[in-house]
Amino acid sequence: MTLSDYSIRNPVSAWMLILGLIVFAWIGFTKMGISQMPDVDYPVVTVNVTLENAAPEVMETQVKGVRPAEGQRADSPAADGGAACGERVVA
Repeated sequence: MTLSDYSIRNPVSAWMLILGLIVFAWIGFTKMGISQMPDVDYPVVTVNVTLENAAPEVMETQVKGVRPAEGQRADSPAADGGAACGERVVA
């Protein structure tokens, strides 16, 4: 006797089996602890360029090493397209 023969002869038993399967599947689904967005620490690159006793305006306009340092982050082998989380110039 196959499952289909049993289900045709005993429809109430077949419905109870399916209902039990659905209930246990729902219980298992609600208890499952899988996160779609796990907590991940993304890598961060910080570039600090310092010049003693210099004003921020001096750092922006007169220090020649600041602009090339900003552009070199995209050339890093670990960079994924140059999307930096933050850059700052410390005076």
